[in-house]
Amino acid sequence: MNSLRTEVSNVTHLSSTGFCKRQVTRLEGEKTALLAQTQSESKSAEIINTLLKSLSNSSFKLILEKTPGQGTGNDSIQGPDGKIRTITDLSTGEKNIIAFLYFMENYRLGKMWTSPSL
Repeated sequence: MNSLRTEVSNVTHLSSTGFCKRQVTRLEGEKTALLAQTQSESKSAEIINTLLKSLSNSSFKLILEKTPGQGTGNDSIQGPDGKIRTITDLSTGEKNIIAFLYFMENYRLGKMWTSPSL
């Protein structure tokens, strides 16, 4: 009987409007943070493209492809003809410059990850 009272108390607490409002506010904050991250990814692709142009690169650029219904996507490589290039179409040097510029952009944004301690 005591566990039933506890369960009823928990359900009452969870269904209270104050709790629900706090949860909605928290989730809206998380959504805003995730959308800002997506905009940051788009901005990062623009900055990397600017850097590529400054290196006289005209063989490709990065584009952020949106995933339908999610608002986010993946970076793709677009050739000068507008067609999407696969990673296997890039030379080793092109792959290296993209990796380096991504590293530098993530470093600039403070998004560097830390290695777990062994």
